[in-house]
Amino acid sequence: MRRRSTDVAVALLFIVLSIAMTWPLARNLSRAVSDWGDPYLNACYLDWDIYAATHLGVRLFDAPVFYPNRNTLAFSEHLCGIAIFAAPMRWLGAGPITAANILWILGFAFTGFGTYVLGRMITGSVSAGIVAGIFAAFVPWRFAQLPHLQIAWAGWLPLMIAALLHFSRERTWRNAALFGAMFFMNGWTNLHYFVLGSFAIALATPIALRRDDRAYLKIATTTIVAVLMLLPFLLPYRAAMQQYHMRGDVAETRSHSAVPGDWLYVTELNRFYAPMQTNDGPDDPERRLFPGYLALLLAMAGIWFGRGTPRAIGLVWIVIGFLGSLGLNGWFHSALFNSLGVFRGIRVPARWAVIAYFGIAMLAALGAQRLRFANMLIAIALLFELRAAPIHWFLAPRDTPAVYTWLRTAPMRGAIAHLPFGIERDEFEYMLFETAHHRPMLNGWGFNPPSTTAILALARQNPIPDALMDRLEASKCSLVILHNDRAIAEKEFVRRQAALGRLVFLRRFDNGILGDDVYAVRRNEPDAKPGVRVDRNSIPFGYLATVRPEVTGWASAPGGVARVTLWIDNHSVAIPAALAPAPWVERRFQLPAVTFSGTVRKETDLEVEIIGRDGKSTLLPGVSVSGRSR
Repeated sequence: MRRRSTDVAVALLFIVLSIAMTWPLARNLSRAVSDWGDPYLNACYLDWDIYAATHLGVRLFDAPVFYPNRNTLAFSEHLCGIAIFAAPMRWLGAGPITAANILWILGFAFTGFGTYVLGRMITGSVSAGIVAGIFAAFVPWRFAQLPHLQIAWAGWLPLMIAALLHFSRERTWRNAALFGAMFFMNGWTNLHYFVLGSFAIALATPIALRRDDRAYLKIATTTIVAVLMLLPFLLPYRAAMQQYHMRGDVAETRSHSAVPGDWLYVTELNRFYAPMQTNDGPDDPERRLFPGYLALLLAMAGIWFGRGTPRAIGLVWIVIGFLGSLGLNGWFHSALFNSLGVFRGIRVPARWAVIAYFGIAMLAALGAQRLRFANMLIAIALLFELRAAPIHWFLAPRDTPAVYTWLRTAPMRGAIAHLPFGIERDEFEYMLFETAHHRPMLNGWGFNPPSTTAILALARQNPIPDALMDRLEASKCSLVILHNDRAIAEKEFVRRQAALGRLVFLRRFDNGILGDDVYAVRRNEPDAKPGVRVDRNSIPFGYLATVRPEVTGWASAPGGVARVTLWIDNHSVAIPAALAPAPWVERRFQLPAVTFSGTVRKETDLEVEIIGRDGKSTLLPGVSVSGRSR
């Protein structure tokens, strides 16, 4: 009972530390994102996993992107092993970004706690386990992975080692099944961890079990069962690779392969070491692998004082993690890449570093065991050395545009096509807002199948040829949504197709300045009835012209603008904007309008909120005051 209460206390400690080390994420759970890209994809796929699991007739791997292709979830990580923890949050009303952010914090905490369990097992010391857990959870490289939710959930790797060691002490079927469960959860959570972790644990098994045929039989049996359970989540990747020729791009794999010197560079988010770096280091954040000096010193002490199986496994994991991180710049991963097809799917060989980090954590625990009297100070020093907070988070849109809510019940037989097509930030937003309706769309971001590549080639021409309409019709597209504020060549294309009778205008929705227009594809929706166009906005809208140091723009609202507020620092600091008449805007939109201005002298995120006299509020899309768009 005492041990259980200690473990609960340590788990809570890691949650608190994860909140602190990712601050101010916890203050902005509903909107904070590391950038306006992969976090939207993560939210989309987590939401889809839950939706597919709870709706009969929906196939999990036919995610509602890149329609009409199949196995589209296999174009990225399926995230199923994480989605099971997101499901209760979504059922209780948490939004997709909120659920993903809570899982980010829990992922850091889980990695720390899983490593603590391993460290405590091999040393018998709670404090040594906590030291190891702090290092593994908050190693600087992990903060460079903030766009990738699955990277945070690394706790199954140390728990897999712990289960193997536990089985080596009591070689029962029950303990073998426990190992199989850890193996399954690791594979169900992260494909990189599955491939790399399976290889690493295979090398650790002979060290732990020595020569015991019965023990090997039990471990092999439970591992085979785990692999069989994983097959429904692995075979679609094989099918996608064969169907869409998703073979590893050697040039891309090489670009994500480290060189030995990359182990001396730390991510720019680290508050302790980053200011000391005199050279820029690798541009790829995946290759900034420096783990910090303190853990390395502890690991050296672990090598000196440690004994037996844990030290041997730690050393093996460090060696293969380091060699593997060199990817195609070294012989180890190159041999695996050329001989085993599964390693050709490893797009980022530098992620082998995570194996080395857990090896370092094991040895650091052994070293901390000898310094037990100083472990509290060591833990504090580690937190200071590894600190990245406060992190510069960005903000996802506060409001879901009306068109996406309407799509939930829109009559349609096929799929949606959003225009513009193929613009990165737009595509990610389409995926985020897909969580509001779950209807299939031709859009998506990531690996592009041939049908998407063909549409992109046509959509990027100016003028856009009629052949794009042929493609949309052949792809069973039912609705075309024209996002007017972003569209240029697309507007002329849509007008031309409407004049030809191939597109039928249905209705307009408020969004931004010019709104979103919805058209039906006549060939696929022959019963569509034309709607009446109403172009006047019913909500506040505006335009942000400049952002640094002077923030300027104009705003309008049907009943007049009451005030404009400039929000910075993750919507925590409000700066009232000065207002002035804008007669030229009033003439253009036939609505009351003003210009606004304010000053922001530091680099931060910025949102402009326009509040109408009727109380309605609109947030213009978030930007960076530095002018960077992430």
